[in-house]
Amino acid sequence: MNELLTIGLAQIAPVWLDKIQTIEKMKKYIVEAGEKGCDLVVFGEGLLPGYPFWLSVADGCFFQVFFYWWLPSL
Repeated sequence: MNELLTIGLAQIAPVWLDKIQTIEKMKKYIVEAGEKGCDLVVFGEGLLPGYPFWLSVADGCFFQVFFYWWLPSL
């Protein structure tokens, strides 16, 4: 049996630092893809749970200050 599977690729940006709104955005794209005939929708691996991961475990400002201090030494 020969069946056709229609796959949609969604290259979208997350809602910055808002996992719940990112999920809502993904749901809208899933519905839209379904309406256009997609059987499967694929999102990029960095979309959910979102990024940057270090904000929940470190002081974000400290990270940026360190990064900008370290960058010129490369």
